[in-house]
Amino acid sequence: MKAFYQGNILEENQINLLQENRSFLYGDGLFETITASGQQVKYLSYHLQRIREGLKILSIKASDFLEHEKMHQIINQLHVENKIENIYRIKLICWRSPGGTYSPTGSECETLVTVKNIDQPKIKTSKNVSFSESIKNTSSIFSKFKTTNALKYVLAGIEKNRKGLDDIIITDEKGNISECLISNIFWIKNDQWFTPSLETGCIEGTSRRVIFEETSERGINILEVKATKEDLLSADSIFSTNSSGIQHILSIDNCSFNTYKLIEDIYQPF
Repeated sequence: MKAFYQGNILEENQINLLQENRSFLYGDGLFETITASGQQVKYLSYHLQRIREGLKILSIKASDFLEHEKMHQIINQLHVENKIENIYRIKLICWRSPGGTYSPTGSECETLVTVKNIDQPKIKTSKNVSFSESIKNTSSIFSKFKTTNALKYVLAGIEKNRKGLDDIIITDEKGNISECLISNIFWIKNDQWFTPSLETGCIEGTSRRVIFEETSERGINILEVKATKEDLLSADSIFSTNSSGIQHILSIDNCSFNTYKLIEDIYQPF
């Protein structure tokens, strides 16, 4: 597959990332995962807005490639040159240019864009879900962004696999519900919608933003809360969302929940 790196379209095996790469050495970067079909790139403006905001927090100058029109052209070129026919996933990664150690000497941005064929975003159900015991989220100035240091999610993923779970729910240090492994979580009780506050350290997902906008247009109010496990387990319905689709959570630690079908009309990744 061909990829975009610093102004050039190259075969992926031709891209030589230097040993001084700060994303590799220090996790000094951000990424976005975007879905597209043909020339339709889903929620591109939202993804670019979030990564530019994150780069500003990290004191990295956003490159010109992150302008909407330029990035759309880059993605379309990769779509054509890779002869992609179906839905595909775009990985946009930005990091600080080499120099320094914990105290960087530069603020320029390096940009890599890759594409990969994927299946149609899915609507799935998960029956075997539990809470992480090994990982706790912490709120910080960059916790709502997708950083290239994802160790907490790696370790939570290992715990999920070890326990044979369909998904795992991460709480914050005070025991408040924060997020699922790779998605934002929502729940409904007595027709009231809830989702964790960003103060719990969860990612501010693009799908989360879309759901807020779509539900607002329908007169549905979502409360951003700090909620306990007990609050979640008393819900009527629970689901999670990301760019890959929707997950209906039917059971957590032997507590059962109803499927909330309306979300399938409200949020459509593709």
